[in-house]
Amino acid sequence: MRNLSISFIIPLIAILSGCQSSEDRTTKLTDKTASFSESLDAYFRSVPEFSGNVLVAQNGEVLFSKSYGYADIEFKILNDRGTKFKIGSITKPFTAMAVLKLVEEGKLKLTDTVGKFIPEMPPHWQSLTIHQLLSHTSGLIHTWDILEDSTLMFQKSSLKNTLSWYFDKPLQFEPGTSFSYSGVGYLILAAIIESLTNSTYDEYLKKVIFEPLNMKDTGPSNPEAIIQKLARGYIIDSTGVRNAPNFYVPLLTGGGHLYATSHDLLKWDSALSNFSILSEEMTEKMYAPVLENYGYGWDIVKNDTLNMVFHTGFIPGYLSRIDRYLDYDLTLIILTNYQADWSPTDSWDITNIIFEGLQKKEN
Repeated sequence: MRNLSISFIIPLIAILSGCQSSEDRTTKLTDKTASFSESLDAYFRSVPEFSGNVLVAQNGEVLFSKSYGYADIEFKILNDRGTKFKIGSITKPFTAMAVLKLVEEGKLKLTDTVGKFIPEMPPHWQSLTIHQLLSHTSGLIHTWDILEDSTLMFQKSSLKNTLSWYFDKPLQFEPGTSFSYSGVGYLILAAIIESLTNSTYDEYLKKVIFEPLNMKDTGPSNPEAIIQKLARGYIIDSTGVRNAPNFYVPLLTGGGHLYATSHDLLKWDSALSNFSILSEEMTEKMYAPVLENYGYGWDIVKNDTLNMVFHTGFIPGYLSRIDRYLDYDLTLIILTNYQADWSPTDSWDITNIIFEGLQKKEN
């Protein structure tokens, strides 16, 4: 999912500029929490039928954490701190981290091609590079281009078989010359990880990320698995609230199939900040924009005032978002089992509320 507008930048820059100088952007928000907590809570309470978990933290310290709505409407089970949500495309930054870990270990190069690891791929995929797949500059179509409104989305399929559905689709442009968001590219990256590690993608992520970070509430979604405390997904429209289709989420392996809790994502956020999984040098590569302000698995906003990486996610019935304001060590996480035409995951009002609170306190 990459439908967030960055038109918020101008008003947000004005707020940030009034908060502190460019030389002093590490001001702690801990003692300023009251300036935005009530406003944030009021904001989410005002969103019709909103359901999900919201977390704001700085330097790994939770400043705001609150649950809204129901994990299961039928049984009236409320969302709480331990509720798990499908996170959609926030899976992509995990894949980027896993790939760059292999690069760091010398097992892979960003210039390596698909054909080097998976020779059975179609000819027009063979010369695509790891760099192009990570940065969405490969020319491949998006997974939803064939899954949306298709019975394919309900079919059980292996990673290898799922990839074959896209073999006959032509590239949209000469690789490396343009940007087009592609979940198919991340399917291929998952397959390359499996080829290199002799394990499944999910096993590899568990070994190198989830277990070292004690992320016990993060893992692969699968309609056949019993996942305790996983919120059911709901769609909200003019007709009311209804259950989202329970499609076969492993079709999005590497690009959109994980679930997590907000507090597990905070553990990952801390690891990104202290470089405990990935080195500082490789993390900087991950955050370096290639085209359309996208790096390796992250959207990027960087200018004289703002240094930010973020990603959003979509799975039918679920929307998610993680913002990392690097100069402030500030993180915003929104996980929902709420899908509507308009959602807080598409709005920068939340960020403005936080920084407006900071500005008021500074004044």
